[in-house]
Amino acid sequence: SIFGIKKKFINKQKFDLSSPKIIVSNHQSHLDLSLIMMLHPKIIVLTNNWVWNNPFYGFIVKFLDFYPVSKGIDKVIEPLRKCVNNGYSILIFPEGHRTRDGKISRFHNGAVFLSEKLELDILPVLVHGANHCMDRNEFFLRNGQVTLKFFDPIKKETLHNSETYILRSKQLLKFFRSEFKKMSLYLETPDYYSSRLIQSYIYKGPVLEWYLRIKIRLEHNYNFFNNIIPCKGVVCDIGCGYGFLAAMLKLVAPGRKVFALDYDEQKISLAKEAHRNIKGLKFEEGDILKIELPKADAFILNDVLHYMPEKQQVLCIEKCMKNLNSGGQIIIRDADTDLEKRTKGTKLTEFFSTRLLHFNKTKYDRLFFFSGKKIDKLAHENGFAVERFDQTKLTSNMVYVLTRKDNN
Repeated sequence: SIFGIKKKFINKQKFDLSSPKIIVSNHQSHLDLSLIMMLHPKIIVLTNNWVWNNPFYGFIVKFLDFYPVSKGIDKVIEPLRKCVNNGYSILIFPEGHRTRDGKISRFHNGAVFLSEKLELDILPVLVHGANHCMDRNEFFLRNGQVTLKFFDPIKKETLHNSETYILRSKQLLKFFRSEFKKMSLYLETPDYYSSRLIQSYIYKGPVLEWYLRIKIRLEHNYNFFNNIIPCKGVVCDIGCGYGFLAAMLKLVAPGRKVFALDYDEQKISLAKEAHRNIKGLKFEEGDILKIELPKADAFILNDVLHYMPEKQQVLCIEKCMKNLNSGGQIIIRDADTDLEKRTKGTKLTEFFSTRLLHFNKTKYDRLFFFSGKKIDKLAHENGFAVERFDQTKLTSNMVYVLTRKDNN
């Protein structure tokens, strides 16, 4: 009954409670409990003191005969044994608390202890995305997707081969972390984060929100840029505007350090506010030709160069070349005036953004579009190879990826 949240189940057939089991799950949000309990009527949950004494949840969990572990896990063995004999399975969140960042914390030993004492197999359930829909520091729901993945039961005999409960818990934790990493790489794409990006700009003006929704749809959620930029390293987005692309690159790949620059102070101020909680994402106001650039593995000049005269365009690209790390790349997207008919489409879009809607400020009375041959010539003179990507039919926007020839 939770609207706005998509629920996806992977290998749901493996969630077989025809015989009682110890259900073990990572804990991301209050949503975890509801999502698991809705799958079967005979599930009892072990709780901590916070839940047991909570003025809202407390009376519910007591009514449902859940059990607190504050007095020691050994104290609940006999009550739980009676429940197991009546066909109930036991749900445990071995982390003991909701995660702060989605990552899986250290496991306590209660799950493997009960598995041995009650002679039950462990049924792993992996939860992904619940913290993005309901963060532990927030009291409202966000649109998004929660995925539950189910695994084959871990036989009690297999798990009990380890010498101590600590070793068994570490084995279980290692399994969960490994599977969660695989799951995150598979699910956390630009398409997954598109709704979160939109939510970051809600209440910052209806026109800006409308502009963002259209922008990321036209950009296909920035999948192209995400695919060609490494998941680790320093990325410098020059002319970042409101920070749409910079934020997406950081959300998808936490291993990236993203430095975003724009000369529009208002845009930078808004971007900082929208993404103030994202570590490793830095916005700065300044002129590309005056500010000191960081050493980076990727420089992005996305629809930027035509806002500056030809001499400044050359200086800007050469400055990026000097600060590019070994094996890095410079990504330039701009109109190619050699494609005359399609360039008219580009000029029309720029008219809307600069003159009509005023999303982009200009220092000069006109824009300075250029031939793609200019990029080829400049790259050749500085020892760079150029790869072209033609992604549009209505405009002449071309993507040029520059890499040093000795890196090929």
